[in-house]
Amino acid sequence: MGWNLCNLLKERFSLLGSYHTHKITIPYVRTVRVDLSKVKQVAELFACFCPHIVLHAAALTHSDYCEDHTDESLKIDVSATEIIADASRQHDAKPVFTSSDMVFDGEHAPFGENAPVNPVNRYGEHKDLAEAYLQHHNPDATICYLPVHQIYLFCTWPAMSVCRGMSWGVRSPTPAD
Repeated sequence: MGWNLCNLLKERFSLLGSYHTHKITIPYVRTVRVDLSKVKQVAELFACFCPHIVLHAAALTHSDYCEDHTDESLKIDVSATEIIADASRQHDAKPVFTSSDMVFDGEHAPFGENAPVNPVNRYGEHKDLAEAYLQHHNPDATICYLPVHQIYLFCTWPAMSVCRGMSWGVRSPTPAD
């Protein structure tokens, strides 16, 4: 998803893309290796790049894997988000967090911005924890709900709706076909 967003936005903004284990190359986008669960690495990244907006799309998204690897899921989906939220606040950057429809139980769809969360799996629980931290510590953050199937099959249309439809301080669900 981050790769698609970088390709969509690279002509309009100065971007820095990050990766952890698999190096990425995007023409006209500077990329760096960073472990988002390491406070020092994230702090150095923010100090060097001084972002105005942080699009946080990193996640461990495979729900079955999250069930079996709870500690790793907490580290990537919760702790890294907390570190990014803190760095965003310290550097006066606006965080945009990609969450998931997995924070809802699926019982009363479609879900509005004020729908109560009720995750039914570990991935949803961890996304909910990350959202709660972000909302508490960065009340001007934008949270975008992306259906799980769109995380794997992300295309230009949903990316455009996320980027064009941002309204700071509002939970912004993304429409899905």
